[in-house]
Amino acid sequence: SPYPGEKVKFADLNSSYWQNCFSRAVRVA
Repeated sequence: SPYPGEKVKFADLNSSYWQNCFSRAVRVA
């Protein structure tokens, strides 16, 4: 996308998604 802000927003969303997956995996383990 041409807007750097969008890229940052997407990276933010991606990182919080993976943090969520990780904390769920830790809870299950």
